[in-house]
Amino acid sequence: MKEQLSQDRWEQVRGLFAKVVDLRANDRAEFLTEACARDAELRAEVESLLEQDSHVTEGFLRPPDPPSASRVPLLPDAPELPPGSKVGRYEIKRVIASGGMGTVYLAVQDEPHREVALKVMRRHVASPSALRRFQLESHVLGHLRHPNVAQVYEAGMAKVAVAQTSSPVSSVPVAQASPPVCPVEDDWATSVPYFAMEYIPGAKTITRYADEVGLDLRERLALFAKVCDAVHHGHQKGVIHRDLKPGNILVDSGGEPKVIDFGVARATDSDLAVTTMQTDAGQLIGTLQYMSPEQCDAGATDIDTRSDVYSLGVVLYELLCGKPPYDVSDTTIVQAARIIAEQRPPAPSAIDSKLRGDVETVLLKALEKQRERRYQSAAGLAADVRRIISREPVAARPANAWRRMTHWIARRPIAATTVVSVAIAVLTVSGAFAIAYWVNSRPYDLFLRKRPGFENNSSGMQAELRTFSGNLLKAWPAQKPYDDKAGVGMAALVSRPTDLGGGRIAVIGYSNSVVDPLAGALWAVDVNGDLDEPLWSRRVENEDVLPVLKEHRGFTGADFTFKFGIIADVFPDRDGSEIVAVFGQLRHSQRIVRVYDLAGELLYQVWHDGSLETCYWMADAGLLGLAGDYHKPFWTREGKLKVARTRVYVVFAMRPKPGFIATDFLDPIAAGAGSDPLSPAWFNVLEPLDSADRVESLRALAPNSPRRFPS
Repeated sequence: MKEQLSQDRWEQVRGLFAKVVDLRANDRAEFLTEACARDAELRAEVESLLEQDSHVTEGFLRPPDPPSASRVPLLPDAPELPPGSKVGRYEIKRVIASGGMGTVYLAVQDEPHREVALKVMRRHVASPSALRRFQLESHVLGHLRHPNVAQVYEAGMAKVAVAQTSSPVSSVPVAQASPPVCPVEDDWATSVPYFAMEYIPGAKTITRYADEVGLDLRERLALFAKVCDAVHHGHQKGVIHRDLKPGNILVDSGGEPKVIDFGVARATDSDLAVTTMQTDAGQLIGTLQYMSPEQCDAGATDIDTRSDVYSLGVVLYELLCGKPPYDVSDTTIVQAARIIAEQRPPAPSAIDSKLRGDVETVLLKALEKQRERRYQSAAGLAADVRRIISREPVAARPANAWRRMTHWIARRPIAATTVVSVAIAVLTVSGAFAIAYWVNSRPYDLFLRKRPGFENNSSGMQAELRTFSGNLLKAWPAQKPYDDKAGVGMAALVSRPTDLGGGRIAVIGYSNSVVDPLAGALWAVDVNGDLDEPLWSRRVENEDVLPVLKEHRGFTGADFTFKFGIIADVFPDRDGSEIVAVFGQLRHSQRIVRVYDLAGELLYQVWHDGSLETCYWMADAGLLGLAGDYHKPFWTREGKLKVARTRVYVVFAMRPKPGFIATDFLDPIAAGAGSDPLSPAWFNVLEPLDSADRVESLRALAPNSPRRFPS
């Protein structure tokens, strides 16, 4: 690669290389012809990288063979270089830290003269493919500029000169000073990979710093939010860290965090190598427990910025709970990967009750196994962490009105106290008015009472809508003059389900000859609305009258009036209760039994040739019980008496079926058969019998009656 290429040009070359590196030769050529049609130089750069990549062997992850006597002695995989040794243009001062990937030294750079943290990678970690990684990645890493990111000054391959000690170590000549951008050494075997990074004096890992300084929960969250900002900055520059852990998040003496080793895992393939390496003792490399499930997967190629979000979640868990979410010590690689991919971490609140609520929600969202369910960026995680600090609702758990209010109170306790005090005063005053209004003005119940002047009359009932305090809001019927039989046969206050209109309604049935437009009708009114305007009304219309009654007796719909009714849950499969209403002929005994829903829809109807005085809903049996008398056996079809007219008292039960609208009288002869909806479930005669004609008629009428007829 040419050193003078701009950053944008590097990005363009790197992007094209990534797209074609796994294609077949013919497909590569076709792709590059189209992508670089007018840019021969761009194509040449990409093809140069492809040529280097083609020389990588299948065993590039295996440690190199020991040096032979015929070759120049190499730097062994020892953890340390003695002070005074030189790596390229960097002179070693002392060891800062050592790990499975390499050793970090305090070193002095020749030009410019400055102290740096020099990370010398183990050669068995950095593969020959690292050559192209360095060329693609180090240029980008050098352009990361953020106060919480430790800057990478330089990355590359350099020869090493080992300082002489009491135990002489073979050395190689010191290489000439490296250029500012990653060099490509001709001899891989005589060079080591290194990273020269910003040195942070007095640095401690984030977890150690928080414990030693004694940071409280909010201070730990604030420190962590800065780390998220640094990681997000790298993501915006196209760099995924891939190895976030407490050891790579340092805090300087001033309390500022610094993320180190940004992009190093990518440049050295170490995130691939770590899933196949073990220590001599058989324990896992420590980095593994901070990896996301997709990083632990074979190959670790399907990685994006959300993998860093997961690792940040692990770091935050350890920072707040004092230990990582998973214990993968003393386990195999396969077992550890399975734990990370499948096992849920212990609830943070079970470790520390102070973490219950939003903190726990944010932690567990960052640690989601599926990337789509995690925070989609480090900035999103940082935003929720700062919402916790400022006591605002977090995005991880959508806030309802109650949560928004509690967070507002937590942020402004003095203002909240003032608001609550004023609110209590206002509520006390307004509550008193509201209670007075409800007690004296709002509808409370519906009553049936005798109208004034009709106390000794069997009729003359009126419906009264009253408040809790007894104030009369409305009385029905309210018009005059009344006749002696005018009155109300039913009054009930009922709540309607939403799908039938909702609200509370008064269901009223006007009986007899009330002087009112609603005479003889069943109707309903909204008790919280216009009390003079019914929501609906139902009566017997001319077309409802049976043809036999029209033809032989001349009945019309106006001859029928509402008699009585009840509210019952006749059809449990439907929402709300139903209205059972009985209509009757004014001067004769024919009755109609109807069932309406609370919106006035007719659901069931049956005719009875006789009077009815009462009804009762037997919920357990699903039967509608009716009592009255029965006349049909004693009348001809034309309405003439067969025998002397007498009353025969009966009690029977019907099993209503929704949607059945009868156009004929019920038939008690087949009572109990159950197949004909016109047949009662049972039918009993209660009248004492004193006539042979009546006995024979009633035996034919109700053969299944338990009544023993005289012989």
